[in-house]
Amino acid sequence: MFVYDSDDDFVDRITSFLGPGTEEGEAGVAVLSERKWGLLREALGDASQRIHYRERGSVYTRPEAALAGYDAVLRQLDEGASAVWLFGEFPVWTSQEQCDAWERYEAVLNRAFADRPVLVLCGYDEREQPAAIVEGAWRTHPRVLADGWEDNPRYQDPAHVVGALTPRAQALTDLRELPVDTDAGAFTARLRRELAILHVPRAQAESLLLAAAEVFDNANSHGHGARYQRVGRIADFIVWELSDNGPGFDDPLAGYLPPRRESAGAGGLWIVRQLTYRVEFMASPQGFTARLWI
Repeated sequence: MFVYDSDDDFVDRITSFLGPGTEEGEAGVAVLSERKWGLLREALGDASQRIHYRERGSVYTRPEAALAGYDAVLRQLDEGASAVWLFGEFPVWTSQEQCDAWERYEAVLNRAFADRPVLVLCGYDEREQPAAIVEGAWRTHPRVLADGWEDNPRYQDPAHVVGALTPRAQALTDLRELPVDTDAGAFTARLRRELAILHVPRAQAESLLLAAAEVFDNANSHGHGARYQRVGRIADFIVWELSDNGPGFDDPLAGYLPPRRESAGAGGLWIVRQLTYRVEFMASPQGFTARLWI
């Protein structure tokens, strides 16, 4: 992480950081506001043409989408670059919910690309970011760029951070129980009919059906079979639950880490998180339960 409060400090440090990304065989990526990219572009001169620029608002839409976007960029650059140097800055977050969500994201980032040839530096402009974002950054970055690179003694394990900041699932009473079919095709057809009754738009219904199919397969493969499901409308969301007979798991990072290319079929929960607004896992009287919001 890099915390600063002046344009001069920003330009001086980040041009030095992205400099290696302009060398042959390496790639540089900058994700920040147009104004700050203008400052860097001017300072870098011709070398800026070899930096891949992304406007920060288009990248940081939601944590799951940002992880997938970076994964796609790194997969593309990995094919032709021996190393990737990436500098990114968040838009300005104002709510505590946003601060918590993006702090979870930054914790996950340490595990998501740990095996990739990339060095990520996150910038925090104290002139614009709320104190909560900067404070949270001290828990999610193992190294700090100050006078030089320094280890961060306040860094915490990613799973601990994500677990502590994940809201506890609340009991919901306004959901309707559905029979649970053992056949995947019948299961999907029943849920499709129910979503039609709820007047769910087609695009959202298809996303939920795909995500539910992944959860259903997971319940049968690892949870000793699905046993109970519910669906309904909660405010502006469609909520669907499936409970199984298994012991469940306690992994705050489940579904957040991009699947590896060589691990065919390992991306089920990653797909579920990509397709839905929120995913919750919990122990309930009906069994280990996955709850999807869309």
